Amino acid sequence: MRVSYRILKRFLPELSLRPEEVAEVFLNQGFVVEEMLSARDLFCYPLLAGTLVEAHHEGLLTRCTVKLGEHTFQVLVHTSGVPETGSRVLVGFEDHIPLFLPVRGERAREVFDFLLPLPPFLEEGDDVYEALIGDDVVFEVEVTANRGDCLSILGLARELAAHCDIPLVLPRMHCAEKPIHHGFRLENEAPHLCPLYTGRYVTAMTVQPSPFWIAKELILMGMRPINNVVDITNLVMLEMGQPLHAFDAARIRGNLVRVREAEEGERLVTLDGEERILRKGMLLIADADRPIALAGVMGGRDTEVGPKTREIFLEAAFFDRVAVRRTARALGMRTEASARFERGVDPLGVMQAASRALALLEEMGGEVASGWLVSGQPPFTAWEISVPWELVVQRLSCEVPQKEGIRILERLGFQVAQETATLRVRVPSWRPDVREPIDVVEEVGRVYGYGKIRSSFPSFPFDPGNVPREESLENRIRAHLVHRGLYEVVTLSFVEGEGVNVLGSKREECVAVLNPLSQEHAVLRPSLFLSLFEVVRTNARRGRRSRGFFEVGKVFFRKEGNFREEKHLGIILWNVPQPALWKEDPLDLLTLKGFLEEIEELAGAGCGAVCHGRVFPVFEEDGAFVVSSPEEGAEPLGWGGKVLPAFLRRHDVEGEVYYLEIRLEGLAAWGQDRPARDFALPAFPAVSRDISVVVDASTPWAFVASLVAEEAKRSCMALEEFVLFDVFSGDPLPPGKKGFAFRLVFRAPDRTLEDEEVGRWVQKLKESLKQTGRVVLREEMILSHE
Repeated sequence: MRVSYRILKRFLPELSLRPEEVAEVFLNQGFVVEEMLSARDLFCYPLLAGTLVEAHHEGLLTRCTVKLGEHTFQVLVHTSGVPETGSRVLVGFEDHIPLFLPVRGERAREVFDFLLPLPPFLEEGDDVYEALIGDDVVFEVEVTANRGDCLSILGLARELAAHCDIPLVLPRMHCAEKPIHHGFRLENEAPHLCPLYTGRYVTAMTVQPSPFWIAKELILMGMRPINNVVDITNLVMLEMGQPLHAFDAARIRGNLVRVREAEEGERLVTLDGEERILRKGMLLIADADRPIALAGVMGGRDTEVGPKTREIFLEAAFFDRVAVRRTARALGMRTEASARFERGVDPLGVMQAASRALALLEEMGGEVASGWLVSGQPPFTAWEISVPWELVVQRLSCEVPQKEGIRILERLGFQVAQETATLRVRVPSWRPDVREPIDVVEEVGRVYGYGKIRSSFPSFPFDPGNVPREESLENRIRAHLVHRGLYEVVTLSFVEGEGVNVLGSKREECVAVLNPLSQEHAVLRPSLFLSLFEVVRTNARRGRRSRGFFEVGKVFFRKEGNFREEKHLGIILWNVPQPALWKEDPLDLLTLKGFLEEIEELAGAGCGAVCHGRVFPVFEEDGAFVVSSPEEGAEPLGWGGKVLPAFLRRHDVEGEVYYLEIRLEGLAAWGQDRPARDFALPAFPAVSRDISVVVDASTPWAFVASLVAEEAKRSCMALEEFVLFDVFSGDPLPPGKKGFAFRLVFRAPDRTLEDEEVGRWVQKLKESLKQTGRVVLREEMILSHE
């Protein structure tokens, strides 16, 4: 919305703020002033008063001679735009070329629409800028979508009046009415889209250029003058925020104005000369035979006010904002009128704006017929909001005097009734955005001044900065796996229907897609394995030798007839053959177990035992495992293993593939109650001892580890940790046997351990292992063979 300082003063005669201070007030009350322009920037310079000395009519055009001092200029003007001979007219210059509509950016043309008449008190050659425009300032104000009332001079002036506590003066709205019979009638066939439509008849009009003050204000507010009738409707729209439209009444067929919805394919040539093909349901203004305007958007060419117009039908209406928006967007049109209807106009201001236009038309010589043509009622029902004053003080964090708050609301147009500590606020018709008590609080705060509100930190009933534990754990796992050299991938949740067979899943346990786009996307994945293995296949086909990928994603399945959805972590390692002389550690099951232990540590606790077991048939029998849950009887936390070589060959994948899948929700739930551990750096040295044992090939390391941990705890040993560093089988061990070699690390927090003490602990651990009958010390096996 563009408005000038002097136009605001027309509504606020007592305004004493400087233009810079006005801009600051707008900003403090929620309206950004995007730009401040000097009025000089909008007009050509210099602006001088010339004299129309001759006018030779040549049909629709008139050849005019304009005298300016010793210079005379010949110019062709539309006959309807020629003032009386001897009138002062406006002449501007751009690069020494005379312009008769001297707006910045206007080009010289062969034919001008009109010569702009000036007040008769000016002498030929007078500086018009200094005499009639002055040192004015134009504000380009950004109005938010909820403040349609401020797309008007009245709305912005009301904001300033509330801040400065000065009276708001409305322009003249009274006109003399005459008993003129015209025979016009209204028919509203779409009251749901147009709840109020009004019309007035004006005759004896002479269409001519507008007085300079109207043309000047339109130019300052960004609109181009056309003629006195159209300029008045545009000026009132800018003043009051209510779009109006003037029809040439003589061109309305049947003296009938109809508000109706368009039929599919109807056509209308609008004022811009474009033929519009209308869709069914668009809101139209029509006469007895045809459409004559797009309601709330633009008028039609057939009823345009022109030089021969003598009778006017003035429209003022309230159109549904959604209907106007849909029509404007569908036709690719955006007008000043549609912008205001889309944001909402004042339903009680419709006839007030029409009265203002009628008063100006009367000043132009028009005769206003008595009586309104009205269809419908203003769609407004007053509502009240109960506002405890304590809420105002609490939300604004400052002691606003209650009387001051009431005065602010009343200056903004609200009606306020005080009931002890509560205000009953009646909202004015032009503020549909005020619906809740907090909206009223905002109104008080805006005008009272945000600068008076004390700064304070907001209080929250929760800590908004903390990420949920599950999400934090996922982020840590992601970062760690990337740091360890794996690539994170994101794959689709859909897999091939036949693919789930390799997982051993039954059809009734899977979740099928009702309308799959293809057979490759027929089932929601029950495991991340199929998605990650497809990534390995793609890399293999394209010759890429990536060693590992991971994904955090959801899996879907049915259990006991119910649909289940869980978030899992999948890790796939590809021990791809490397080029000759390429030195890199091979990947195997121990590497996979290392990732499992690292994830356990990130979760803040260890999982249950890692036991032999094959979850998917695609894993090798001897190379598959299950990670049990620490909670007895609960679902396993994870599983994995080495993929069958036959499966890899069938899919053209070389090398070896290892896979691990973990239920993240189960992992997070089990570890969430474990507090983080902190410890001091050790002050005394550690003592290490190695033990090598032989067990049956089916005995897991977890069995030996649990025996060591239990005995160390029972005997109060200073055992800091024990680490498996080798698993071996074959000669010289007997068939069906395997060996574990592990290191024990002892450390006391308060002293240096002695060898004898450590030796006793190691011997006790060996005795404890032998007592089970399932563990043989390798040193004893070697001695027995000797």
